[in-house]
Amino acid sequence: MVTKNQFIGSENRHEKFNQMVERIGEITGIDLKFIRQSGESVLNHWEERNHRKLSTLFLAKDRARHNEIHKMVTSLQRSLEEKIDSNHQNVTMKKIATIAEYWLEDLYSQI
Repeated sequence: MVTKNQFIGSENRHEKFNQMVERIGEITGIDLKFIRQSGESVLNHWEERNHRKLSTLFLAKDRARHNEIHKMVTSLQRSLEEKIDSNHQNVTMKKIATIAEYWLEDLYSQI
């Protein structure tokens, strides 16, 4: 079971996170609960690996922040990869990356 990430616990961030989950669900057909758990797991893993809260990432310089966001997006793609139809996997993976990167960058703009 995945622990709820505190960063996305605020009402505004939670709503945006749900929008990302729903959009990824629309294009992949993957169960929303699985996507939500995978996304929260990626955020929690980032915090554990870096020994700091996700909110501190948004204080980083643009390039460093973008690199970390790219790592999180890649982790999310990997966790969803097994559930994606192999006939459309490349296109779908690119769409997931676009949606997830947009979501994370959008959160940065609100802090």
